[in-house]
Amino acid sequence: MNLKKLTITQLVNLKKSVSHEIYNRREEKVKLLEAERKYKEYVLLYAKGLTSFVSKELGYNVIHTSRKNKYTFARFVLANHLRHTMNMAWIPMGHVFNSKHHSSMMHCVSTYKNLVSTGDTEFCIIKDRVESLIKQYDAKQNK
Repeated sequence: MNLKKLTITQLVNLKKSVSHEIYNRREEKVKLLEAERKYKEYVLLYAKGLTSFVSKELGYNVIHTSRKNKYTFARFVLANHLRHTMNMAWIPMGHVFNSKHHSSMMHCVSTYKNLVSTGDTEFCIIKDRVESLIKQYDAKQNK
């Protein structure tokens, strides 16, 4: 489009059209950002509720800072679920797990994958139990 060939009236109308389009797209972006914020808020509440439910059902607090296998294996399963199923960001996930650093959460998911591939017996038992609790929690949430 050669702007030099347009009349003043055509240029003014073009400016109005462009301004209107920019405004409409800005509104769309604001709506998308609001939806994203609400989803992140929902995921954080979901994660806190899930960890509380799993802790209650297992009979011990899975976010406790202990390095015993029963605690760490449950955290690995929960972290993997939150990251890959709920698409939770690393930093908020760290806050759910007693303000652990995001790199700790990355390590949890990495270790989860390694334990799944090796088929560690103790891990598999805890993994199956926690995954069934996740399904129970999700079923309760969907009612």
